[in-house]
Amino acid sequence: MYSKMITPFLAILGLLTNFPTSSFAAPSPVLGIMSHPFNSTHEFIAASYVRWLQMGGARAVRIPFTANSTELDLYVKEMNGVLFMGGGQHLPDSAQYLFEEIVGSYDLEKASTLTPLWGICLGFQWLLQMASEDIHLLSTGFDSENISLPLTFTEAGETSRMYTQNGAIDMVSLLKANNVTMNNHGAGVKPTNFASHETLDDFNLLSTNKDRNGLEFVSSFEHKNFPIYGTQYHPEKSNFEYGSHSPKVDDTPYEAIAHSIEAVRYSFELATLLVAEAAKTGVRFDPASSGLRTIIEKNDGVLLRSEFEESYLFKI
Repeated sequence: MYSKMITPFLAILGLLTNFPTSSFAAPSPVLGIMSHPFNSTHEFIAASYVRWLQMGGARAVRIPFTANSTELDLYVKEMNGVLFMGGGQHLPDSAQYLFEEIVGSYDLEKASTLTPLWGICLGFQWLLQMASEDIHLLSTGFDSENISLPLTFTEAGETSRMYTQNGAIDMVSLLKANNVTMNNHGAGVKPTNFASHETLDDFNLLSTNKDRNGLEFVSSFEHKNFPIYGTQYHPEKSNFEYGSHSPKVDDTPYEAIAHSIEAVRYSFELATLLVAEAAKTGVRFDPASSGLRTIIEKNDGVLLRSEFEESYLFKI
């Protein structure tokens, strides 16, 4: 009797081990996320950024905060794009090198196949500091931590790639009407400072917001021709951050993150925009020759806490 049962089971195993190769031309794009120092022994990447890229159809590889130029050249070669996440770190030489190498390779005639750069919160600020060539571009004193807001659009924002590329949803109307963009920053860029820098003439200011005291800050931008994007707010949080003040005691939210249908939808649309831009590059990730592994495959544990709820750790 047992032999009769084993035979079909082995047949099923044979089918699984000989599963047909996908007919798709290429696997999902792979984007690099720069990790940030956590303590003297580890760096971290918040899991929400990894999942945000996965939601858009991409995978993520870690770029070390202190990577040298040789290591960074490998990432530039292997990656379909780079995401600079939020946090509280100074602008490192590694981010500056990546920016210069990627932007330095941009060619307007090949604008549809260029490596995209996207910055969120601190990453947004890094991109503007690097693009403006002014480390002092930022202003401090904003009362805009732990608050979700609707966007105030500029004329350029209402016709931008960021907010109109997917015609299936009216992103502009959605983001005007709903408090869904989660802000968590004390520093930012004033619209007047953005406008006064000639080095930022090739960028469009897409939206602004005001903090609790009415002080205005830039909340999103994009390059006029190239795939460089930034949001001062956190699109990755609405789908993937649910931290509580006292998870063992109650479920009081740690942060003012909207999880409404509107919040989840706008987050999805921005993720798919970035991944679609990354897919255009045509770069094929080669783990065998590069030695690189995705964050899911290679990390040194997951840290659980109220802020960033889950974070991947990496030994340094």
